Amino acid sequence: MIELAGPDAPGEVAVEFDEYVPVTATWPAYERLSSPPTYVRAVEQHRLLELKFDPVEHDLAELVLVNAPGARSVEQSFAAQVADAPVTARWSGGPEGYEYPRLDIAYYQDCVLMTFSTETFRDWRGRGPVFFGILDSGLVGAVGIRWGGAANRRLATHEPGS
Repeated sequence: MIELAGPDAPGEVAVEFDEYVPVTATWPAYERLSSPPTYVRAVEQHRLLELKFDPVEHDLAELVLVNAPGARSVEQSFAAQVADAPVTARWSGGPEGYEYPRLDIAYYQDCVLMTFSTETFRDWRGRGPVFFGILDSGLVGAVGIRWGGAANRRLATHEPGS
Protein backbone atom coordinates (compact mmCIF):
# COMPACT_ATOMS: atom_id res chain seq x y z
CA MET A 1 0.00 0.00 0.00
CA ILE A 2 1.03 3.64 -0.24
CA GLU A 3 2.44 5.21 2.92
CA LEU A 4 3.71 8.69 3.67
CA ALA A 5 7.49 8.98 3.96
CA GLY A 6 9.49 11.81 5.39
CA PRO A 7 10.77 14.11 6.57
CA ASP A 8 13.29 13.44 3.79
CA ALA A 9 13.06 16.12 1.14
CA PRO A 10 12.30 14.21 -2.07
CA GLY A 11 13.69 17.00 -4.26
CA GLU A 12 12.11 19.49 -6.62
CA VAL A 13 9.01 18.17 -8.37
CA ALA A 14 8.53 19.06 -12.04
CA VAL A 15 4.83 19.36 -12.92
CA GLU A 16 3.30 19.58 -16.40
CA PHE A 17 -0.35 20.24 -17.20
CA ASP A 18 -1.55 19.24 -20.64
CA GLU A 19 -4.84 18.83 -22.52
CA TYR A 20 -4.01 15.28 -23.61
CA VAL A 21 -2.16 13.83 -20.62
CA PRO A 22 -3.71 16.08 -17.98
CA VAL A 23 -1.01 15.96 -15.28
CA THR A 24 2.53 14.63 -15.02
CA ALA A 25 4.61 15.14 -11.87
CA THR A 26 8.19 13.91 -11.93
CA TRP A 27 10.60 13.70 -8.99
CA PRO A 28 14.41 13.59 -9.36
CA ALA A 29 14.27 9.88 -8.42
CA TYR A 30 12.70 9.14 -11.82
CA GLU A 31 15.90 10.11 -13.66
CA ARG A 32 17.93 7.83 -11.38
CA LEU A 33 15.87 4.67 -11.95
CA SER A 34 18.15 1.81 -12.94
CA SER A 35 15.32 -0.67 -13.50
CA PRO A 36 11.63 -0.45 -14.39
CA PRO A 37 9.47 1.19 -11.73
CA THR A 38 6.81 -0.51 -9.66
CA TYR A 39 3.43 0.55 -11.07
CA VAL A 40 0.45 1.36 -8.89
CA ARG A 41 -2.68 2.32 -10.78
CA ALA A 42 -6.06 3.73 -9.92
CA VAL A 43 -8.74 3.00 -12.51
CA GLU A 44 -12.45 3.78 -12.65
CA GLN A 45 -14.44 3.74 -15.87
CA HIS A 46 -12.09 5.45 -18.37
CA ARG A 47 -10.12 7.42 -15.77
CA LEU A 48 -6.53 6.28 -15.16
CA LEU A 49 -3.86 7.41 -12.70
CA GLU A 50 -0.41 5.80 -12.73
CA LEU A 51 1.98 6.10 -9.80
CA LYS A 52 5.51 4.89 -10.50
CA PHE A 53 7.72 3.96 -7.55
CA ASP A 54 11.46 3.37 -7.40
CA PRO A 55 11.78 -0.45 -7.17
CA VAL A 56 14.70 -0.20 -4.70
CA GLU A 57 14.01 2.85 -2.50
CA HIS A 58 10.20 2.56 -2.98
CA ASP A 59 9.74 6.36 -3.17
CA LEU A 60 7.32 7.92 -5.62
CA ALA A 61 9.22 8.80 -8.79
CA GLU A 62 6.45 9.85 -11.18
CA LEU A 63 2.71 10.44 -11.18
CA VAL A 64 0.78 10.52 -14.44
CA LEU A 65 -2.92 11.28 -14.72
CA VAL A 66 -3.35 9.51 -18.06
CA ASN A 67 -7.10 9.92 -18.62
CA ALA A 68 -9.63 12.08 -16.80
CA PRO A 69 -12.96 11.97 -18.64
CA GLY A 70 -15.84 12.94 -16.40
CA ALA A 71 -13.63 14.84 -13.96
CA ARG A 72 -15.63 17.14 -11.70
CA SER A 73 -15.09 20.88 -11.89
CA VAL A 74 -15.44 22.47 -8.43
CA GLU A 75 -15.98 26.22 -8.42
CA GLN A 76 -14.07 26.83 -5.19
CA SER A 77 -10.63 26.35 -3.69
CA PHE A 78 -9.73 23.11 -1.93
CA ALA A 79 -11.00 23.65 1.62
CA ALA A 80 -8.86 21.28 3.68
CA GLN A 81 -5.82 22.64 5.52
CA VAL A 82 -2.58 21.20 4.10
CA ALA A 83 0.29 20.97 6.59
CA ASP A 84 3.59 22.14 5.11
CA ALA A 85 5.89 19.11 5.34
CA PRO A 86 8.73 17.75 3.14
CA VAL A 87 7.15 14.35 2.54
CA THR A 88 6.65 11.92 -0.29
CA ALA A 89 4.73 8.72 -0.91
CA ARG A 90 6.39 5.34 -0.49
CA TRP A 91 5.21 1.97 -1.79
CA SER A 92 5.10 -0.70 0.93
CA GLY A 93 3.61 -3.49 -1.19
CA GLY A 94 5.30 -6.04 -3.38
CA PRO A 95 7.14 -5.59 -6.70
CA GLU A 96 4.01 -6.57 -8.65
CA GLY A 97 2.34 -3.24 -7.77
CA TYR A 98 -1.37 -2.78 -7.26
CA GLU A 99 -4.54 -1.51 -8.91
CA TYR A 100 -7.04 0.57 -6.94
CA PRO A 101 -10.60 0.08 -8.29
CA ARG A 102 -11.62 3.69 -7.59
CA LEU A 103 -10.52 7.07 -8.97
CA ASP A 104 -12.32 10.35 -8.44
CA ILE A 105 -10.84 13.44 -10.08
CA ALA A 106 -11.83 16.95 -9.07
CA TYR A 107 -10.57 20.16 -10.66
CA TYR A 108 -10.66 22.76 -7.88
CA GLN A 109 -9.78 26.39 -8.54
CA ASP A 110 -6.36 25.92 -6.95
CA CYS A 111 -5.54 22.22 -7.50
CA VAL A 112 -6.45 18.94 -9.12
CA LEU A 113 -7.34 16.27 -6.56
CA MET A 114 -7.03 12.56 -7.43
CA THR A 115 -8.73 10.34 -4.83
CA PHE A 116 -8.47 6.54 -4.88
CA SER A 117 -10.00 5.67 -1.50
CA THR A 118 -13.44 5.92 0.09
CA GLU A 119 -12.03 6.03 3.63
CA THR A 120 -12.10 9.16 5.80
CA PHE A 121 -9.15 11.56 5.52
CA ARG A 122 -7.55 12.66 8.78
CA ASP A 123 -4.79 14.87 7.45
CA TRP A 124 -3.30 16.53 4.36
CA ARG A 125 0.48 17.05 4.05
CA GLY A 126 2.92 18.21 1.43
CA ARG A 127 5.27 20.89 0.23
CA GLY A 128 5.43 22.68 -3.08
CA PRO A 129 2.94 21.69 -5.74
CA VAL A 130 2.20 18.15 -4.46
CA PHE A 131 0.27 17.17 -1.32
CA PHE A 132 -1.09 13.87 -0.01
CA GLY A 133 -4.34 12.88 1.70
CA ILE A 134 -3.72 10.66 4.74
CA LEU A 135 -6.46 8.22 5.70
CA ASP A 136 -7.50 7.25 9.24
CA SER A 137 -5.56 4.04 8.59
CA GLY A 138 -2.37 6.08 8.05
CA LEU A 139 -2.14 5.20 4.36
CA VAL A 140 -2.21 7.65 1.45
CA GLY A 141 -5.62 7.80 -0.26
CA ALA A 142 -5.33 10.88 -2.46
CA VAL A 143 -2.82 13.11 -4.22
CA GLY A 144 -3.35 16.76 -4.95
CA ILE A 145 -1.36 19.01 -7.25
CA ARG A 146 -1.61 22.77 -6.90
CA TRP A 147 -1.92 24.86 -10.02
CA GLY A 148 -2.50 28.36 -11.31
CA GLY A 149 -5.73 29.53 -12.90
CA ALA A 150 -4.56 29.11 -16.51
CA ALA A 151 -3.86 25.38 -16.11
CA ASN A 152 -7.20 24.90 -14.34
CA ARG A 153 -9.21 26.66 -17.03
CA ARG A 154 -7.40 24.78 -19.80
CA LEU A 155 -8.06 21.33 -18.29
CA ALA A 156 -11.54 21.99 -16.91
CA THR A 157 -12.83 23.13 -20.30
CA HIS A 158 -11.36 20.21 -22.22
CA GLU A 159 -12.24 16.51 -21.79
CA PRO A 160 -8.71 15.04 -21.54
CA GLY A 161 -8.15 11.50 -22.68
CA SER A 162 -11.60 11.02 -24.16
